[in-house]
Amino acid sequence: MEVLISVKGLKISTKDKEILCLDDFSVNKGEIIFLNGGNGCGKSSLLNALFGMDNNSGVNLIMADDGHCFFKSDNYDIDLFKHGEEDDNIINNEISYLEQTDKFNKNKKFVFLMEAPTLAAIDNSGKQNQAKLRIKCHELAKEYLRLFIFDKRKKVDKYLSGGEGRMLSFFAIYLKAVVMNSSLLVLDEPLNYLSKENKKVVDQKLSDLIYERMEKGNPISIIIVSHCLIFKFIENDKLNIKNLVYNFENKTFQEREIQYHNCLYCYD
Repeated sequence: MEVLISVKGLKISTKDKEILCLDDFSVNKGEIIFLNGGNGCGKSSLLNALFGMDNNSGVNLIMADDGHCFFKSDNYDIDLFKHGEEDDNIINNEISYLEQTDKFNKNKKFVFLMEAPTLAAIDNSGKQNQAKLRIKCHELAKEYLRLFIFDKRKKVDKYLSGGEGRMLSFFAIYLKAVVMNSSLLVLDEPLNYLSKENKKVVDQKLSDLIYERMEKGNPISIIIVSHCLIFKFIENDKLNIKNLVYNFENKTFQEREIQYHNCLYCYD
């Protein structure tokens, strides 16, 4: 299979202790990976180290002499820890990353907030069809706004609830992945604070994206940190899905059998 992300010989530690050792971690094209484990085991730290804007936030990264951390695509390898401005644009287009902490806190100018990450990627993409991408971005943003399940009594100058902010953040990153045709979608606790209804919306939109990209012959890779394995696409045995669970003894992730929990739909 075609490798998209390859990490070898990486250790992540805090000031007090070593929390994660990755001798060999990879994500293949079209692969869906769940990262599971208790709080503080390094799941979010790993994603932020690989894909975040601040690669050294709160943790120490130690790379072995023969180690590496590459994003691989179209005959080039980009070092995720050491890359230039041109590579930044490639990574920004190819990887759509939903962080654990939401960036939006006010329900003002929804369309603008949802478009912002994608428009920035379009501006830096170097593609000739930027105008068409921007129109598509605007149309999709308006479409997704109709899916929001908000309290209609809220006024424009009020803060978003935790669930509303999470939905807005999810759709902003989802929109970017759709418009930019990203190779990798990274979701850190996408269901946090969401109601049952909104969890179903996220579940359905992820399934739509996965199957649409499969039909086009360009499957998307996804990394999901979630304590809830309630996504319906898990039942599809044609998908390449891995469940990696943190092992506290050797401080790494080990593959385990995945079990789908249909708690979202058992009372429908």
